[in-house]
Amino acid sequence: MPTDDAAPKFPKMQDARRFERHAVLVRRLNLADFQNSVPALPELAVANGTQVALQALHLSVSSRPALVNPQTWLLDAAGAAQTMQIKELDLQRDGALLSDLTASEKANVVFKH
Repeated sequence: MPTDDAAPKFPKMQDARRFERHAVLVRRLNLADFQNSVPALPELAVANGTQVALQALHLSVSSRPALVNPQTWLLDAAGAAQTMQIKELDLQRDGALLSDLTASEKANVVFKH
């Protein structure tokens, strides 16, 4: 008779939701920041909070209004309980939209995975 230790280990459905992102965004983004190439996203990491490796992951970012152009990162794999720093963080910004702003405007930045 197999014991619990011998039973195959499959990820539980709630584990699929334990893929997290950790992002640091600038509080304000203006035309001067754009002109001086100040990064809008200086830090981004993803963490696999499960006990199984995850494959073929997508992480995307967008904003409303579209101050930054949508971008998607493709990650081959994230090992069990692994945190990975994403290095390519140059979000392309809409310089024309930034130059047209005459007053501050709040933007919502959304990450999806």
